[in-house]
Amino acid sequence: MLARAIGLSMLISLGGCVVTEQDAPGGPQGMLLKPQPQASGADRPLSEMMKPGATATSAQSTMAIRTVGELPYDGLTLPLVSADGRYLVTQVDEPPGWEMLLAEGTPPQPVRARQRVYDLLSTPPTVVEPRTPPSGGLLLGRSVSAARPTADGSEEAGYLVEQINADGSRSIGRVGFRSGDVEWLVRDEMVNAFAIEGHNQLLVYCTRGIKDPAFSLVLRRAGDGASKAADERRLALAGQTLIFPILSADGKFVGVYSISLEGATSLLSIDIDASFAQSAELGVVVRVRHDLAPKEQPRTAFQSCSGVLAAPLWPQGTGGPGALFAIIAPRTGRPVLLDAVTTKGINMPGPSLSVAVLPDAAASVLLTRRDVVERMSLAVFSGASAPIGGVRVIARPCVVRSIGVDGKVVMVGPPKSGNSTIEVIVAQPLDARAGPTGGRAKED
Repeated sequence: MLARAIGLSMLISLGGCVVTEQDAPGGPQGMLLKPQPQASGADRPLSEMMKPGATATSAQSTMAIRTVGELPYDGLTLPLVSADGRYLVTQVDEPPGWEMLLAEGTPPQPVRARQRVYDLLSTPPTVVEPRTPPSGGLLLGRSVSAARPTADGSEEAGYLVEQINADGSRSIGRVGFRSGDVEWLVRDEMVNAFAIEGHNQLLVYCTRGIKDPAFSLVLRRAGDGASKAADERRLALAGQTLIFPILSADGKFVGVYSISLEGATSLLSIDIDASFAQSAELGVVVRVRHDLAPKEQPRTAFQSCSGVLAAPLWPQGTGGPGALFAIIAPRTGRPVLLDAVTTKGINMPGPSLSVAVLPDAAASVLLTRRDVVERMSLAVFSGASAPIGGVRVIARPCVVRSIGVDGKVVMVGPPKSGNSTIEVIVAQPLDARAGPTGGRAKED
C-alpha cells in the first residue's frame, strides 16, 4: 500500500453475492459487497430468508441466527463492536486512502469520515445520540476498549479513533459508545497509529517521527492512581518498520508485523507480563519470530489482519486454545494460527475472509471460506495437525466482529441492497451453558 493505486487483490465468487477486493485507481476498495439475484425456496441460505429481527435455527450448529439489519458504512472500514455485543460503531462518508490506512504521506490529507454508533439490542438498530456531538475528522480505530469509570461515577465502554493533525502528527483517542466523549490517550508531536487495547488498561500502538520512515512499537500500561505515570516498554529495530499490532487469543502476548527495508515480513510475538517485569531500559521480551513472506509491502500486513479480531477482550482465564495469533497468510489468503511461544503453526483451509478463535474449552475457531461460516475444532496444536470437524454456523460470507464469553457472535456480511451498507448478523448459542461448542440442534 505504498501507492494509492495499489489495492487488495482478491475476487471471491460467493453464493448470493460477490465480495470483491481489487485494485482501484482511487485507492483501496476493501469489501465491495455487491448484491446478486437471490435464489428461491430451499436453495436460499438460511439468513437470506429472514427479515431483520427474525430468528432462525441453523440445522448444523447450536446457534440461533438473527439478522439485525443493514447499516451504512464507507465500503472499506469494517465496524467495531463492544465486548458485550450491544454497541456497533461504523464509519461513513469518504473512506480513507492508502496513505491514511498506513499512516504515510505528508502533508496530511483531510479526513472526510464520520463515526455512527448503533444499539444492536433494538430491531432495527437505533442510532445512539451522543451527549457530546462528534467533532468529525476522526478515523475509526482497530479495537474497542473495556468499560472504564466516568466522571459521573458510571462505567462506559469505548472505541479507539485516530486524528491526523495539521502538522502531520497523529493522535490516538478513546470515544465512549454512549456519551461520545473523547479521551486523548496519545497526543504529541509524533505519528501515532494502529492502536489496540488489551487487559489491565494496556495500550499498544506504533509511533514514528513525522519525517521518519519506520515505526517502532510502544506498550503502555496506565499508572495506578492520579499521581503515578504510565509504565511503557518500547521496541525499535534497525532497518525494520513495526506496524499493525494484534493480541493473542488469551491476551497475554502482542504480535506485531515487522517489515524490513527489503520487504521481508514476519510476525514478532511479545510477552506482555515478562516485558513489564523487567526494567524499561531492557525494552520488551520477544518470544518468537514467525517468518511470513520474503518480499512484501506494508499493505500485506493490513490485508493479513483486516479479517481478524485485532484485540479480543475476553476476561483473562477464559478457556480455549490460548496463546495463538489468528491471521490471514500473505499471498495465499489462507487463515493461519501461530503459536505465541514456539515456531509452530496451523494452516487452515482457505482462502478465507475471516478467522476468529473462540473462548471455549474445546479449542475451536470460526472460519469464513467461500460462502459459509464454519466452526472448526483443533484436535492437536502442532505444525503437522489439521483442523477436524467443520460445523456450519451460517451460509453467508461473514466477517466476525465480536465474540462474547457467553458465545454470542456478531458478524457483518454482504447487503441485499446497495454497496454502501453492510448487514449485521448475531449468532447466539441455543444453550448458553454449552457455549458455542455444544451438541447439534435438531433439524429445522
